[in-house]
Amino acid sequence: MHPTLAEEKERDRLFEQGFKQCSKCKRILRFSGFWKCASTATGFQSRCKECLGQYRGVHGVEIGVYMAEYRRKNAEKLRGHDAQYGLEHREEKRVYDRQYREEHGGRLRLLRQKWREEHPESISLKNRAYYLAHRERIKAYNRAYKQSAKGKQVHRRGTVRRRARKANVLDTLTSAQWQAVITYFGDTCAYCGMPSGSLEYEHVVPLSGGGEHAATNVIPACKSCNSSKGSLSLAKWLSKATTRFVLANTAKRIKCYFDSLERGLADGG
Repeated sequence: MHPTLAEEKERDRLFEQGFKQCSKCKRILRFSGFWKCASTATGFQSRCKECLGQYRGVHGVEIGVYMAEYRRKNAEKLRGHDAQYGLEHREEKRVYDRQYREEHGGRLRLLRQKWREEHPESISLKNRAYYLAHRERIKAYNRAYKQSAKGKQVHRRGTVRRRARKANVLDTLTSAQWQAVITYFGDTCAYCGMPSGSLEYEHVVPLSGGGEHAATNVIPACKSCNSSKGSLSLAKWLSKATTRFVLANTAKRIKCYFDSLERGLADGG
């Protein structure tokens, strides 16, 4: 049944004031009470959110089956529409997506984790297909990353953590703690005092001797000093004639550093 002229005028008057009448329950509500719909003349669903919620609660399974079948039959058309919309509303979509992730981040992470757990084979196939399609680019990127300062640092940390697990010792050193000890020793080797662009994790008590990969046992060392000390204790290594290049106050500097850590821990720092 078509609305009368008087009804159309009343509808337009309400719309100008930011109100709309639900076609189901007939209540007059603000626009916020309706879901947006780009395919309608008003830009909103004809039914209010509450009425649509009730309908979907009763017919949810039927709607789900219908939508899945529609997406399957019109997959190419929908992809083209989404791509075109993304190009025309790029900045608007970027802002909306960022806001949505901030508001629903926890829920989205749980959904992604659940999907990955339920579809491991799909993920493997997708990753494999991507690798085969971009093999040379991935190899070039990995080679460049491994040669970068960050890549070398990540590789060294991974190697040390594997050794710590193998030795069954504590592994608690964080990136912040590692940066702090490097800063303490002035971006130089704690043993010889020479600046190095690639300082390594040096365990004062070796991992093989039960030492931990923790802030209370790690100092920065250059590759030469780290390799020279190896699995020796600090005292035994310093007593060797081959360690003449080591600073005379090395043991004292290292002890002062670890003492400062203990004081910080004792103070709750």
